[in-house]
Amino acid sequence: MASPPSTVELSIRGNVSDDVKNDIHHVMTGLVFEPTFAWSVGSKLRITDVDRLESSPGALVNGGPLETTTARVICELDVDQSMCDGEGVLHTGCIAFLMDLCTTLTYFLYDDWRTMHVSSTLNMSCHDQATTGGQLRIVSSSVTMDDGLGTSKCEIWEAKEGVLIASGSHTKMRPSASKL
Repeated sequence: MASPPSTVELSIRGNVSDDVKNDIHHVMTGLVFEPTFAWSVGSKLRITDVDRLESSPGALVNGGPLETTTARVICELDVDQSMCDGEGVLHTGCIAFLMDLCTTLTYFLYDDWRTMHVSSTLNMSCHDQATTGGQLRIVSSSVTMDDGLGTSKCEIWEAKEGVLIASGSHTKMRPSASKL
């Protein structure tokens, strides 16, 4: 008999099972812990939604329609001074960290990507500013997950104002086998 869902699982919305929600939460807490880089920021991140979205058939591949599944993870974060520059504006280094962390969570919704992977590229564009006291809504979605290379995209919104703060993409790959 399965154990009842934890408080964390119950607080995360989405169409995936409680086990998957729990796994994603554990991945995040496994990536963000004291004294790792930016743990004080990452530990404040709240996962609000985890979904697998089935798309309708699109492009033709080998004469047949390609059907895809998109993984989507939505997180929220209250902006505090530790995340900002001297003028109280969310630092671009913090934005890059949030994109890295939140897009990484989408990979773990795919069984083939539940192993170690490394970043290949992280591209971002800043569109507006978030300031101390703001609330961020971070929407990360998978774009493609091939055999050895995957790409996710991310949008960071100021939730109260509905303003797009930054957008970007993150490509990861499986590392080659060690030659040691």
